[in-house]
Amino acid sequence: MSTSSTNMSTSSTNFTLLVHGKLIHCTSRVIVSSSLFLDMVELVEDTNPIPIPTFISRQIMLDLVEMVEKDDSECAHLILVSLEYLLDFLIAVDFLGCEEVKIVLEEKVKDKITESNW
Repeated sequence: MSTSSTNMSTSSTNFTLLVHGKLIHCTSRVIVSSSLFLDMVELVEDTNPIPIPTFISRQIMLDLVEMVEKDDSECAHLILVSLEYLLDFLIAVDFLGCEEVKIVLEEKVKDKITESNW
């Protein structure tokens, strides 16, 4: 982790994500959790709002922000979601470079896969 990302993780800096034309507010915890967001913040002067690609749904971003902000390392509230949603979520966190969340989601996907749904 670079010095600027270490400083950011201890600050209470607020950021805004632009998802499908709507804003989602988050703290620096979310930015630090994503290598893509960190790169954008370090390389671009004005990153507010941070644009999110359209293939990532607003619900996925809301869930990701909630998990990171609440330090939900087990992704507990995703226990009842469908396999399709988990796969979409996994694609999104992989793209965003959220490695800690990705590891947990990969296990949740493996747990949901059976012979009948694969």
